[in-house]
Amino acid sequence: MLIAAVELAEAEGRSLRQSTIDVGFLIALMWIAGMLVIAGAIVAGWGLYQYLTTMVSAAVAALVVGAVALVIGGGALWQIRRSCR
Repeated sequence: MLIAAVELAEAEGRSLRQSTIDVGFLIALMWIAGMLVIAGAIVAGWGLYQYLTTMVSAAVAALVVGAVALVIGGGALWQIRRSCR
Protein backbone atom coordinates (compact mmCIF):
# COMPACT_ATOMS: atom_id res chain seq x y z
CA MET A 1 0.00 0.00 0.00
CA LEU A 2 2.83 2.42 0.82
CA ILE A 3 4.57 1.68 -2.49
CA ALA A 4 1.37 2.40 -4.41
CA ALA A 5 0.98 5.74 -2.61
CA VAL A 6 4.59 6.71 -3.41
CA GLU A 7 4.15 5.75 -7.07
CA LEU A 8 0.94 7.77 -7.22
CA ALA A 9 2.67 10.80 -5.72
CA GLU A 10 5.50 10.44 -8.23
CA ALA A 11 3.09 10.24 -11.15
CA GLU A 12 1.16 13.27 -9.91
CA GLY A 13 4.42 15.19 -9.56
CA ARG A 14 5.37 14.43 -13.17
CA SER A 15 1.91 15.49 -14.32
CA LEU A 16 2.12 18.73 -12.33
CA ARG A 17 5.57 19.49 -13.77
CA GLN A 18 4.37 18.99 -17.34
CA SER A 19 1.26 21.10 -16.73
CA THR A 20 3.41 23.89 -15.28
CA ILE A 21 5.66 23.84 -18.35
CA ASP A 22 2.62 23.92 -20.65
CA VAL A 23 1.08 26.87 -18.80
CA GLY A 24 4.38 28.76 -18.84
CA PHE A 25 4.71 28.22 -22.58
CA LEU A 26 1.16 29.45 -23.19
CA ILE A 27 1.72 32.54 -21.05
CA ALA A 28 4.89 33.37 -23.01
CA LEU A 29 3.06 32.84 -26.29
CA MET A 30 0.19 35.09 -25.19
CA TRP A 31 2.66 37.80 -24.13
CA ILE A 32 4.38 37.70 -27.52
CA ALA A 33 1.03 37.82 -29.32
CA GLY A 34 -0.06 40.77 -27.18
CA MET A 35 3.11 42.70 -27.96
CA LEU A 36 2.62 42.06 -31.68
CA VAL A 37 -0.98 43.29 -31.50
CA ILE A 38 0.14 46.46 -29.71
CA ALA A 39 2.90 47.05 -32.26
CA GLY A 40 0.44 46.51 -35.10
CA ALA A 41 -2.03 48.97 -33.59
CA ILE A 42 0.69 51.59 -33.20
CA VAL A 43 1.86 51.18 -36.79
CA ALA A 44 -1.72 51.25 -38.09
CA GLY A 45 -2.44 54.43 -36.13
CA TRP A 46 0.74 56.03 -37.43
CA GLY A 47 -0.17 55.05 -40.98
CA LEU A 48 -3.66 56.50 -40.60
CA TYR A 49 -2.16 59.70 -39.21
CA GLN A 50 0.29 59.94 -42.12
CA TYR A 51 -2.53 59.38 -44.61
CA LEU A 52 -4.78 61.96 -43.00
CA THR A 53 -2.06 64.62 -42.91
CA THR A 54 -2.13 64.64 -46.71
CA MET A 55 -5.77 65.77 -46.58
CA VAL A 56 -6.11 67.81 -43.36
CA SER A 57 -3.84 69.58 -40.88
CA ALA A 58 -1.67 67.59 -38.47
CA ALA A 59 -3.81 68.61 -35.49
CA VAL A 60 -7.03 67.36 -37.09
CA ALA A 61 -5.33 64.13 -38.18
CA ALA A 62 -4.10 63.55 -34.61
CA LEU A 63 -7.60 64.24 -33.29
CA VAL A 64 -9.16 61.73 -35.69
CA VAL A 65 -6.58 59.02 -34.92
CA GLY A 66 -7.01 59.59 -31.18
CA ALA A 67 -10.79 59.41 -31.46
CA VAL A 68 -10.59 56.16 -33.43
CA ALA A 69 -8.27 54.69 -30.79
CA LEU A 70 -10.61 55.76 -27.99
CA VAL A 71 -13.64 54.24 -29.71
CA ILE A 72 -11.86 50.94 -30.34
CA GLY A 73 -10.45 50.81 -26.80
CA GLY A 74 -13.79 51.74 -25.25
CA GLY A 75 -15.56 49.10 -27.29
CA ALA A 76 -13.05 46.48 -26.21
CA LEU A 77 -13.44 47.44 -22.53
CA TRP A 78 -17.23 47.41 -22.84
CA GLN A 79 -17.12 43.94 -24.41
CA ILE A 80 -14.80 42.63 -21.68
CA ARG A 81 -17.01 44.08 -18.94
CA ARG A 82 -20.11 42.58 -20.56
CA SER A 83 -18.52 39.14 -20.86
CA CYS A 84 -17.28 39.12 -17.24
CA ARG A 85 -20.77 39.38 -15.73
